[in-house]
Amino acid sequence: PPYIIGYVRTKEGVLVFTPITGCEASDDALQIGEEMELVIEKIKEDEKGKPLIGWKYKPVRRNDS
Repeated sequence: PPYIIGYVRTKEGVLVFTPITGCEASDDALQIGEEMELVIEKIKEDEKGKPLIGWKYKPVRRNDS
């Protein structure tokens, strides 16, 4: 912690409860309806220190420059 979890609706319409990465854990970090993309990242380490890999979503941030 701190971390963000939330609901992401996929293009197929499935609602997924998921960890969200790629932004600060703050009240104004995300907006409802913001475009997200699926990423594969380390979730945590097991008791032997090996990484446990899983899926998360992160906001798609496009620069207008």
